[in-house]
Amino acid sequence: TLGLEYTPKFESAFANDDPSFFVTFLDFVPQFRDIAVDCFSEFVKQEKQKMDDKLNMTNALRTVSWDANFQNYSAVLRRVALRLRELHLLWTGLLPTAVMFSLLAHFADHAIDYVLSCIFRMEDIPERDCGRLNELLGILVNHLPKCFTDDDKIVISRYSARWRALNEMSSCLSCDLQRFADRWASGNGPLAKCFSSDQVRHLIRAVFQNTRNRADVLALIK
Repeated sequence: TLGLEYTPKFESAFANDDPSFFVTFLDFVPQFRDIAVDCFSEFVKQEKQKMDDKLNMTNALRTVSWDANFQNYSAVLRRVALRLRELHLLWTGLLPTAVMFSLLAHFADHAIDYVLSCIFRMEDIPERDCGRLNELLGILVNHLPKCFTDDDKIVISRYSARWRALNEMSSCLSCDLQRFADRWASGNGPLAKCFSSDQVRHLIRAVFQNTRNRADVLALIK
């Protein structure tokens, strides 16, 4: 261990005539821990900024019907997932598994929130765009779990606070008005657990035309 390796060096470096003065590696552990926390916090901050730089394609989701934008954003989401996979490989054996999964979930949630916030800012989402947005969300649904484990989605569902919201949005973009009402369930359904009433109402207005049925469902979302 580092203690066994460096304690003799500390003893010689801090030699003192006073026999009660004794320095070991353990005396410096709190300082080393603080330095490590600062360095790792800065690393996390930089990684999130790099992720934002990748995701921040101006109006890309607003013009997802354009083939070029759709292909470019698809590639961006795959690169984000690939980076999380690289971090998994980098941290395996260096960090405790639970800590590593928590950090990966932190990055995954950041990416999910970024994409969902872009969708909630859209004022009008035609049917074709709903399909394409769903394809983009599908990239995250299919690739993010592989950043944790290779076999199932249990781990990401346990550690990611926004995993359910990602899947719920994917469901919303492919469902009808009645399913919105069913999944809201008077504020007790799975949709209500992921999004606020204002967010759901905004999404309904963006996806569906102004009809009596839409007004009836909007009246239920409160």
